[in-house]
Amino acid sequence: MRVPSRRMPTYEETLTWRSKSIGYGILALLLLWLGYGIWQDPEMVFVLVGIIAVIFAIGYFSSENTTEYFEALYRTREDEDIGTFARSLDYRNTDTWIIRAVYEELNSELPCDKTIPLHPSDNLKEDLKLDDEDLEFVLERIFARADISDEAIEKNPFYTKMETVADLVAFCDYQQKENNGRI
Repeated sequence: MRVPSRRMPTYEETLTWRSKSIGYGILALLLLWLGYGIWQDPEMVFVLVGIIAVIFAIGYFSSENTTEYFEALYRTREDEDIGTFARSLDYRNTDTWIIRAVYEELNSELPCDKTIPLHPSDNLKEDLKLDDEDLEFVLERIFARADISDEAIEKNPFYTKMETVADLVAFCDYQQKENNGRI
């Protein structure tokens, strides 16, 4: 018998020593290049400080708007939780590990301190503000947590149709049943 989804392990990010070394190496090269540029032309410091200030200002104001959006979304759904989400899906025919993994991993990607109660009809890009790269990371974590194989995902009929949270659940459920032989 399978462990209940509430006891499902969390996703743990593992970085290999090679990927860490490459990241630190690139950072060191950028810092050396920046130092050399400043050494060659000291006035360049003012230009770089100005560029960095503009980048931080843009990031700060865009994150403020996004945070306000998700806070407002949370306030409209305060009385809901993962149980409400699961009951709004076909939870008797869908693996509960998938339902929990989708709910929790989507929430881990949202820029909000609170857990946003999700609806199956929430659009991944418009309502949850996720781009394709975010969705790739979310899928990787869902697959790891729910023990789903990522083989032949292009053959999954929901592969090109993932627009809502319900589509994501259906995609993961089909992928699990197809590759684990539980159709």
